[in-house]
Amino acid sequence: MSRIALVSSEPIRPRMAGIGIRYFELARRLTERGIEIVLVSPAEPAETAALPLPGVEVRRFERGRLAEVLEGCDAAVAQGQLANDVLLELPQLPVAIDLYDPWLVENLSYAATLGLDPYRNDHATWVLQMSRGGITLSGGEPMVQREFMMEIFRRSKQLGLHTCVDTSGRLGDRLTDDDLMQIDLNILDIKSGDPDIYKTVTGQPLAPTVEYARRLSALRRPMWVRYVLVPGLTDQFDNVEKVADVCAGLQSLERVEILRFHQMGRDKWHKLGLIYPLQNTEPPDAELTEAEVVGATQKIAARSGLDASFTGRSAAPSARSTPPMAPLSR
Repeated sequence: MSRIALVSSEPIRPRMAGIGIRYFELARRLTERGIEIVLVSPAEPAETAALPLPGVEVRRFERGRLAEVLEGCDAAVAQGQLANDVLLELPQLPVAIDLYDPWLVENLSYAATLGLDPYRNDHATWVLQMSRGGITLSGGEPMVQREFMMEIFRRSKQLGLHTCVDTSGRLGDRLTDDDLMQIDLNILDIKSGDPDIYKTVTGQPLAPTVEYARRLSALRRPMWVRYVLVPGLTDQFDNVEKVADVCAGLQSLERVEILRFHQMGRDKWHKLGLIYPLQNTEPPDAELTEAEVVGATQKIAARSGLDASFTGRSAAPSARSTPPMAPLSR
């Protein structure tokens, strides 16, 4: 994907509300990281153009003409009731639904005077949006709030939604086998295959993560493995070999994603007043990383007895921006 549409339900202009501010910041930050952005809102383009958004293309949302408005976009991030229009008018377009919507909670304050109709209206919007795909919980570590996580998954399954958890697996022993049956896909983050390096990177032991992966395999619960190449830390030959050893024998492993390290989280450490251990670590060179990814993919495939193909492409490092992937098939 090279061009992403950000569809805000509120106007983006010099004076704007929270949702507009959110999409303004998304457009600004994603563009800084090399992603081509088309910013769409109910505002007149001239109003949005008054904001400091270099390199961002601005378009006006027009219901009934979204095929034209979103022409040339490979995917969209959409929010609120405008997301419904995108889903209905462009069913073939990949859409990530942004569930940030303060109205869903704020409408409850109208219950005394207007009843629950405003809430039901926005709740129906969420149900329509999520029925297009599924729900993924990530973190941090979602399993820290195991009861809350499982209630979301159980209710999601009642709605017929696909459920997914992005986890380190370290707290997997908190989940019962019945819990695991409510989770359609586990995305398992394995930061390293070497126990010492894993402890350095995460501050935690590797063993619980491996045990959780083997438990998922025994229960035949689908899983993907994600592994991040960090220059000078997790990109050594022996470490890749050990990740391959972990993957070997996992009967329900469907895919391995090898991600390039990026610095998008550095500001969070600074704002929290914490010392960031990877402060001076540069994202890997795209061409070099592609060669490393192909090599790592081949090693993982050879050790696990799976066929693998490399389908990623060189790109500026960014969060979840078409990561190199190794789809695996038995």
